[in-house]
Amino acid sequence: MEESLLQSNTPLENQINNLSNQEAADLIRKKIEGKITKFPQYFWSCENGRERAILAIKILVEEYLKIDKQEVIFKIRRRHFKDAGLESLFRSHFSNSLSVAIQVVYPNNYPADEISKYSRIRRSAELIPKEQAHKMIIDLIHNRINRLPLFFWTCSKGRERLAFAIRYFFEEYKRWTIEDIPKKAQLRIFNEVGLQTPIDKLFNCKYFDAIDYAYPGVFQEKQFKYLSKKHQGERLFLLYRQKLES
Repeated sequence: MEESLLQSNTPLENQINNLSNQEAADLIRKKIEGKITKFPQYFWSCENGRERAILAIKILVEEYLKIDKQEVIFKIRRRHFKDAGLESLFRSHFSNSLSVAIQVVYPNNYPADEISKYSRIRRSAELIPKEQAHKMIIDLIHNRINRLPLFFWTCSKGRERLAFAIRYFFEEYKRWTIEDIPKKAQLRIFNEVGLQTPIDKLFNCKYFDAIDYAYPGVFQEKQFKYLSKKHQGERLFLLYRQKLES
């Protein structure tokens, strides 16, 4: 394609503008996959550049990141576009704003007044329906997503979400019985599925308190051999050391 562009007598900007949607999509996929280092000149700035930018966002979000349209605002980050080599599209379109881009690309899912509230105030976490929040937690535990944003946990519904996460993790993911839980629960297993940070934030690193919230009155702290004060003290020390080194 690049050779044919160079050999044509048509001005380069017109050639780029006249690329078919399929040709533009192929270039976008090649950039995401690292098969080309940069887009041709005028790719974003030509007359059809905005449509290309919309196409690029849909390809990245839906084909490569496989994010559900209903969850885009909660999961997509600017770094995803940077990692894919697509960040330059924001400089040409959408007022250099990710939230504006999402509203333009998915207008039926995210009306303008709501997208502003989501992106600036971060109260969006409280608006996630219970079923959808549970699906996001299950995706996290099964490692289908790397992490959930901190405000997902620190909003007013955070403790209930964490309680569901702990119960699902023990009963569905690990397939533990109630009797198994105090015998097998260890600090490191929470880190493996992305639950360590929310427990640290919501329960001040007190892992038994988090479990007790999920299973009120079911267990006593002394039953948890690997969640003793000694083990939790080691966890606090590690956190303190990480802060000193950061």
